[in-house]
Amino acid sequence: MPWHTNTKPPDYLTTIGGPPPKRKLCGLKRRCFWVIIVVVVIVVIAAAVTGGVVGSRKANSSATPDSNSKATPTASAPPPNPTSPQHGTALTVPVLGDNTTAADAHIVVYQSISHELFYSRVNADGSSDMPSALGDEFKAIPNTPLAAIAFTDNSGTTLPTVSALHIHVFYLDNSSFLSDAVLINGVWRPGTLRLQNIVPYNETKLAAIIWVENNLPIPWIYSQAENGYVIEYGRAMSGRWMKDENSSSTIDLRLSPGSGLATCYDIDEKGFQRLKVYGQIPDGAIVSRDYTEEAGKGWSEYYPVYQAEKAVKDISTVTKRSNMTAEEITLFFVQEGGGMDELGWTKAKGWAKVPEYIVEGSGGKVAAVQDSRGITRAYFQEGNGTVIKEAVLGADSKWVVTRNTIG
Repeated sequence: MPWHTNTKPPDYLTTIGGPPPKRKLCGLKRRCFWVIIVVVVIVVIAAAVTGGVVGSRKANSSATPDSNSKATPTASAPPPNPTSPQHGTALTVPVLGDNTTAADAHIVVYQSISHELFYSRVNADGSSDMPSALGDEFKAIPNTPLAAIAFTDNSGTTLPTVSALHIHVFYLDNSSFLSDAVLINGVWRPGTLRLQNIVPYNETKLAAIIWVENNLPIPWIYSQAENGYVIEYGRAMSGRWMKDENSSSTIDLRLSPGSGLATCYDIDEKGFQRLKVYGQIPDGAIVSRDYTEEAGKGWSEYYPVYQAEKAVKDISTVTKRSNMTAEEITLFFVQEGGGMDELGWTKAKGWAKVPEYIVEGSGGKVAAVQDSRGITRAYFQEGNGTVIKEAVLGADSKWVVTRNTIG
């Protein structure tokens, strides 16, 4: 059969002997595949570069505040005020008068957060002065107990004078010795009690009175010994504190450890001086043990005043007198974890508890005072606070917490 060159070759020649087919990658022509790979790489690189630039700008923007924006200052606590009372400080409130002369003004003595002793005068109108330190020489242990008395030392004169007013503040110094600071003519001076090297029980509270002997005012101070019994310690008529059987003795009154301690002084209708010592005994009862200078009597057996439910951490008393004879006694006390309670005594009815708290959630200490006008004030710290607040008993027999604060 003749061969024709313009004739299409048979199919078997095309499939078997023709040029090889072109290779593919992932089902794509090689050229298309590599074009796609290049495009993807360029996109990834561009995205990475763009993200880095944007992140850098944001970082710089957050590090460098905008001139139009207000910077938020970092809050820092102000330095503590050295005159601020420490939480749980003991309180004592001597009036600017004595046993026979009531006064309208008084001072509130407390311990500050720096452990220094401070006082603030509360004036007749209820306003209080800025606190002042007793002085650098009066260093006290942390949480020192406090007590105070005021009396006039007339030095032979017949009429009391302002310059003759003495105020004694009792405390435990930084060596735990019983000490006193004395205010005379507006100047605080160290007393001589520190020289006796008396170290009371470390959880003791303090109380003090003025007892008159041969027309001379004699300070007596009360504390608790380690065995729980109350110790009384007096100053001799010579003006010096003396450690002898005539000026120091144990009262047969055993109190709970760290019990509140308070006293009451008056003169009975016969003219005999009387003393009452209040505290909590181990069975929980607040009791009174009384003393009279009437011959042949002396100390009475203690008797219950009120059955407290919890430990009594502090006690304070005020006495309303008529011709120096007690007509009414108010006893303030603070139970552990509770509020400030009030007990009242009258000659006609005896002791009774006031139903309501004066303050709920008291900080643990209380000091009360009554001025010549019959106004009763109680000072305390509320809850976990440090500010010393004042409650005043109104004419309607209701307590009002005033705006007057100390610290």
